[in-house]
Amino acid sequence: KARSLNLLGAIHTMLGNHERARADREQALVLFREVGDHVWIGHILNNLGEVARHRGNYQEALPYYEEALKVAERIGNLEGEAVYRCNLGGALIRLDRQEAAVVELRKALAVSQTGYWVSEAYSFLAEALLRQGRADEALQAGLAALESGRQTYGREALGIAWRVIGKIIAKREEWATID
Repeated sequence: KARSLNLLGAIHTMLGNHERARADREQALVLFREVGDHVWIGHILNNLGEVARHRGNYQEALPYYEEALKVAERIGNLEGEAVYRCNLGGALIRLDRQEAAVVELRKALAVSQTGYWVSEAYSFLAEALLRQGRADEALQAGLAALESGRQTYGREALGIAWRVIGKIIAKREEWATID
């Protein structure tokens, strides 16, 4: 039942029914806590953070990502730890906490270099570095995002990588000039 509630939450998130998504996932969290399934507890906490993020409430998302991260670290779930750090980094960027975002994103990428989330982590890292005025480092992260997206054949990941590379080029006048 808890997994079904989580899936219903995902559907409601995609449909923009964020309050229903949150309610479904909160119910799932209660059930997973009752049975002590810590891997799923971490997933659901992360998903609750994603619901808040989809609503544009990054401050509300932070504690969910942080708690999910604590669960993943406690049980040794490295893939979960990397994903949750990636999402935490993305929220920190939106809250204009670039240095903290860079730290979390680099930790995520140090934990694991496999998975669907790697391109997103590099794209987030590029964005945070660019916001700090570190365009050369941002470009390297953007190119890593592009390569990761190519390896996973993720069209959305490729689009995000190209978008961040475009932002970087736009910030560098000498790169934006086409002869």
